[in-house]
Amino acid sequence: MNELYQGCGRRITPDELPAMERSGKWIAEPKYDGNWVSVRGTGNGSPKVANRPGRSLRIGGLAPLPVGTVVAGEWAGGTQAGETRRLAVGHESVDVFDLLFADGQDLRSESRATRQAALDVLFSGHPAIQKTYRRSPVFTERFAERFEEQTEGLVLKPVDDGAYRTGDNPRWVKCKFTDTTDYVVLDWLASTKRRVKSLVVGGWVPSRQVATGEKVYERATIGGSRMALVGLSNIGSLNLATQEHIVMRFGRLRGRVIEVSGYGQFDSGSTRNPSLVVGANDLPVVRRNKTPRECLFRAKAQ
Repeated sequence: MNELYQGCGRRITPDELPAMERSGKWIAEPKYDGNWVSVRGTGNGSPKVANRPGRSLRIGGLAPLPVGTVVAGEWAGGTQAGETRRLAVGHESVDVFDLLFADGQDLRSESRATRQAALDVLFSGHPAIQKTYRRSPVFTERFAERFEEQTEGLVLKPVDDGAYRTGDNPRWVKCKFTDTTDYVVLDWLASTKRRVKSLVVGGWVPSRQVATGEKVYERATIGGSRMALVGLSNIGSLNLATQEHIVMRFGRLRGRVIEVSGYGQFDSGSTRNPSLVVGANDLPVVRRNKTPRECLFRAKAQ
């Protein structure tokens, strides 16, 4: 796990937003359908990027950050929102919502307001940074309205938020407008020749929870636990262009992580009424910033 990661400790539904807004005790930031990242400056060279599990990522084209600078943000690469933005601006970008180190000074013990002021100085003092890094906007009103197209939801933080803490912060709240899940592509079922009845996607579950006779695609020890890669959802009702892509290029798609939307998730890890999230030309959007072994589903015992 990345030692710098801080996430939301609880989730709410959109119905709860008006009351939180009226209280005046919360600010909101947009939540894109991407992955949390830390970006460490190396001077004139390419910055070092790491995701939530601590794995290094290669994001081409990011502007250099000063040595001793570390920012926290979200990279939406490989998602529908990320691909739309990349095509619009011509390069990858990171949405920055916090400054953890500045000129080698650790700011994590400072209040959020102090860190945000330092972040303002960083952006204003280095114009080149604004080409590939974007300050995450902050909303103080109209929570349910003020979010950009293809935004997954909001992250709400207390106005008086204090020091930066690693792990899940119980004071941070996530509210998702759409419910999406990342799955591993495993197989496809045919209806007729060159026609796809459904796409089989899944993830890793504890081996003890695999039912007798259930197909297991792979077994491994992950995080000290015996896990099995199994199918969790079958995605049907695919349009013709998507079906043709799956049939012709399945070798490139198998084992990759893709995004699936639906109406909530069952305890087993399967998605209710799943549908495939597609990008340009109706092709599945591959999550380049996530590995199959990050798709873990610790289902409740039946």
